[in-house]
Amino acid sequence: MINRRKQTIVEHPIADARRNGAAQPVRDRSSSARMHVAVSPADTRQESMKMVDEAIEFQTVCKQGDIPEGEGRAFPLNGTLVAVFLRDGNYFAINDSCPHMGASLASGYLEGHDVLCPWHAWKFCIKDGLWMDNPRSKIKSETYAVRVVGDEVQVQIPQPKQPANPP
Repeated sequence: MINRRKQTIVEHPIADARRNGAAQPVRDRSSSARMHVAVSPADTRQESMKMVDEAIEFQTVCKQGDIPEGEGRAFPLNGTLVAVFLRDGNYFAINDSCPHMGASLASGYLEGHDVLCPWHAWKFCIKDGLWMDNPRSKIKSETYAVRVVGDEVQVQIPQPKQPANPP
């Protein structure tokens, strides 16, 4: 039996503000001016809505061919080290620091779409950052969008971490 729930189109509030003249610190805009996200009526809570920001910033980290197939390299982006992996001709980017003890995941062994931390063999999926030793856990590594423009590999610039107790 196929369940076909009605979907509702939700406009992105940041896109509306930018369209109305708000400041735009965007270096590269590759998508249309209006973004929509399909949300089922059951998913109307604010925290469950996945909004797509049409003004994601990207930075070139390397050229195609700089990362060998099945390996990773670490690159600094906006104060965060990001590990970029090449697997099956596709690039993936996750936070380079293992959440367990801070080892560089870029130097870990790539097994399928999972990277093993070189210090204690914790395994993380390079597609979504899930801790594969316990995927139901809340432990995960942050992931970033990757695109190839010409021969340049570009990664979404991570947002700086906000202090826990602002002054």
